Amino acid sequence: MAFQNPNTENNVRNIDNNPAKNEGWKSDAFLNLYIPTRQGGRRKIGSVGLKLNKPMDKQLLDYLADAGDEGLESLKSRLVLDFQRADGNNGDELDLG
Repeated sequence: MAFQNPNTENNVRNIDNNPAKNEGWKSDAFLNLYIPTRQGGRRKIGSVGLKLNKPMDKQLLDYLADAGDEGLESLKSRLVLDFQRADGNNGDELDLG
């Protein structure tokens, strides 16, 4: 073929099948947030990723891993929930209790 010259080296680079990967965005554990449904189940409404390379996340992750269900219950009693709408309009259309 006109495009191949057997007297010269092949200048095609090999594809690296194992490139260096940036996995710093991955979480090491998750705190999942659920809300009960009227049917007796639960619906996941969010999660919080915990990373070992962040000191406060690591402290929480280690605590929960060691304390088990009792630690999770203790954490629940310390949580503070806050709601903010992105548009700043926190209307009062619903009677939630």
